[in-house]
Amino acid sequence: MRVPIGGGPSQLVLTAVPGSQVSCARPPSDLCVIAELSEDRKQVIVNAVDPVTGRGSELTRFAVHPDDDRWNVELSPDATRFAAIRSPDDPIYVWSLHSKKMREVRVIGWSNLRNLSWAGDGKGLLVVTRQKGYGTILHVDLQGHANVLWERATEGVAESPDGRHLCISSNTVDQNVWMLENF
Repeated sequence: MRVPIGGGPSQLVLTAVPGSQVSCARPPSDLCVIAELSEDRKQVIVNAVDPVTGRGSELTRFAVHPDDDRWNVELSPDATRFAAIRSPDDPIYVWSLHSKKMREVRVIGWSNLRNLSWAGDGKGLLVVTRQKGYGTILHVDLQGHANVLWERATEGVAESPDGRHLCISSNTVDQNVWMLENF
C-alpha cells in the first residue's frame, strides 16, 4: 500500500505471495525489488517495484527447493547487484543487474547461512549463520572471507543508513537456581 504524506486514503501498489521479501537501494537510487516464490514454489522471481505503478519488469529468477522457505534476497545499496541465499547449505549468489552474470561466494569456514544484508559500503555482506544453537553475525567480503561481529544473535541484523552502527536482534535469559533440602 502507498499512503500520501499529506494524508488521505491508502492506495494499493501491488499484492504479493505470502513470504515475499522487499528490498530497496539507498538514495540517489530509487530501485526497489520484490522477491517471491513462483506458484509451484520451485523458483524465486525477482521483479522491480515502482512505488506508484507497482510491479515492474522481471530482473531474474533462481531455483529453490519447494519445501524450504529459508531463502533470502537483498538488493545492494547502490542498486547494481543483489545477493541471495537459496538455502542454508548453499553459497551466497551475487547477481549483477548490468551484466546479468551471477557468481558464487563461498563463505570460508562457515555453513548454515540463514540471512543476509549488504554492508553499507556495498563491499561485503552481513550474514547470519546458525551454529551451536545460536546465530553468529559475520561480515563477509565478496571473496568469502568472514569476520565474526557478534555471537548469540537471533535471525536479524540491520545497518544504520550511515554505515556506522548495527541493530542486532539477540535474546538473553536471566535464571535463578534454587536448591531445596529436606523436601
